Amino acid sequence: MARGIHRLSAAEVRTKTKPGYYADGGGLYLQVSKWQTRSWVFKFTLNGRTRGMGLGSEDLLTLKNARLEAESLRAVVREGRDPIEERADQRNKPMVQVVTFADAVGSYMQSGRIKKFRSDKHRKNWRGSLDMHAIPKIGDMDVSKVEIEDIKRVLKPIYSTKTETARRLRGRMESIFAWAMDEGHRKSDNPASVKALEVWIGNQGKAEKSNHPAIVQADLPTWFAELRKREGMAARALEFTIVLGHGFETARCAGYAAILTPVAASGSRPFCSALI
Repeated sequence: MARGIHRLSAAEVRTKTKPGYYADGGGLYLQVSKWQTRSWVFKFTLNGRTRGMGLGSEDLLTLKNARLEAESLRAVVREGRDPIEERADQRNKPMVQVVTFADAVGSYMQSGRIKKFRSDKHRKNWRGSLDMHAIPKIGDMDVSKVEIEDIKRVLKPIYSTKTETARRLRGRMESIFAWAMDEGHRKSDNPASVKALEVWIGNQGKAEKSNHPAIVQADLPTWFAELRKREGMAARALEFTIVLGHGFETARCAGYAAILTPVAASGSRPFCSALI
């Protein structure tokens, strides 16, 4: 212990009641006010001027931590810097609002590009994949701090089993980061770009493609009844295809007029040609 510092004990700090300054050494003082409150003050001389800097209440800053704070401030003074002015400058700095990845997703979803999507369902699917796979892992991160390793954490659990989902998710995250860069929330590196992930993607396995199993004939009535209960155009198109025995391309091309045209249902000529 250097001579002249660490003069006070923890017991003395708790029992000092007479108003005044009690030196611990090295510029650190315990100040006792006339209201019996105790606080820490760091006194220093710089360029011939002596100043006192409040460090906080003794109730919140222990003797040990006050000494550590004083040691740090002594180093600042030795470098010819004024810790009081530096603290004031720090307080006067405008607060920089942190934009998280989740914030960026929310803002991007309001952008013109998203609004141009062909359907509300498409917009929901686009957002849904991010909410399911990306937001839980990197949603709270500053969008400017997300790195390639973070993107890998998002993609790795699904890349080998849901390769197409992972591919689309990567592209959507790339769009989010591109938006963040354009808005000034991130520098010019995009951690979700194909270029950034090229080697990693090449080393990943892909989900094996497999056909859906055929329906057992005995189960067909029950399955078809459940299909008819479902809402949406996809369910109606599948029902239409099964009833008429045509391929999916026929159902995809079919319009209202074709469905009402007897010759189309007869199968005498292609369904799509019946539309024209």
